[in-house]
Amino acid sequence: MGHILLKSAAFLFLIALGYFLKCIRFFGPQDYKILSKIVINITMPCAVLVSFASYKPDFSLLSIIVLGFGMNCLLLVLRCFISRRQPRQTRAVWLNCTPHYNIGAFAMPFVQSFLGPASLVSTCLFDLGNALMSNGTTFAISQN
Repeated sequence: MGHILLKSAAFLFLIALGYFLKCIRFFGPQDYKILSKIVINITMPCAVLVSFASYKPDFSLLSIIVLGFGMNCLLLVLRCFISRRQPRQTRAVWLNCTPHYNIGAFAMPFVQSFLGPASLVSTCLFDLGNALMSNGTTFAISQN
């Protein structure tokens, strides 16, 4: 239990450090572009490569893609039901913004830290199902 609390405290410390550095204006207004490029182009691909290094193909894991797609569909149906009495424009915005998970930037560091590299394979597969909805399918549905 102490190990998990230590990792959680480390993540909270990094978040607090980032906020502190922002408050004292250590970073300039355009520095976020550099940091986001480092995270997107270096850190995340390296984490995925390390996770898949020991991966043995298991076709039962492909059901996780269906789970990611299905959870997005479920959220889309729920949002359709909740927004059924809203104006068309408001409903379209709600439908576009609801059924997405922030897997890459938010969940991947936590999953890899707490559950190990092997769990990141499942997270990437879930994100594949999520991407099928996030990258166009939801927009196409919301326009009808």
